[in-house]
Amino acid sequence: MEAFKENTAEIKKQLRRVMREARDAYPEEDRRRDTDRLIAKIIESAAYQRADSLLVYAAFGSEIDLSALMRTARVRGKVTALPKMTGPHEMRFYRVEEGTPMKAGKWGIMEPDTDGADLPEVNDGLMLLPGLAFDRDFHRMGYGGGYYDRFISRYREDLYLMAPILQLQMIDHVPCEAHDALLDAILTPEESYYRNRF
Repeated sequence: MEAFKENTAEIKKQLRRVMREARDAYPEEDRRRDTDRLIAKIIESAAYQRADSLLVYAAFGSEIDLSALMRTARVRGKVTALPKMTGPHEMRFYRVEEGTPMKAGKWGIMEPDTDGADLPEVNDGLMLLPGLAFDRDFHRMGYGGGYYDRFISRYREDLYLMAPILQLQMIDHVPCEAHDALLDAILTPEESYYRNRF
C-alpha cells in the first residue's frame, strides 16, 4: 500500500509539472478570449442562476481570471467570497466587496486582508475551483495542498462544485484518491460536462 501511495504521488508530481507548463504556454490572447467564453457559460448555467453566493478563487499565474464574473455577480445581488489561508492546509472564505483590501498570502496568491468573521453561510453556494488537470469522471488535480478538499468535506452538501478551465486541461485520467471530491460540472470554452444538474 505504501509503495502504491508513493507511486501515485510521483505520478501526480510529474503530471502537475507537465500541466502547469502547458497552461503557462497557452497564448495570452487566446486565454482572454476563452475567459470571456467561460464567464458567459457560467452566467448562463442553472447553478449560477440559483446560487446566492459565489465562492471563487483569486487567479494566480496562468489560471482563468474570474474577477469580471465577481463584479457581475455583485451587481446582481450575489455574495462573492475569496479564500484565505488560516492555518496548515486550512482555508476559509471571506466575503469580498468592491474595494475590499487584499494582500499577497502564501505563494503570492491574493487574499482578503481581514481578520473578521468568515462567510457564515454557504447554502446554495456555487464554488468555482482552480486546478491543473481534470477528467470526464469529474476528478480534479489541484496543487497538492489539500486546501479545497478539506474545505469541501465540511460543506459538500451546500455547495455546487464547478471548474471553468481550458480545454487543454482535460485529460484521459486524473490519478485520484478516496478523499478527493468529485466535481458537479466542468466547463471549457468548447464543451460542458455535467455530473449533476440543478
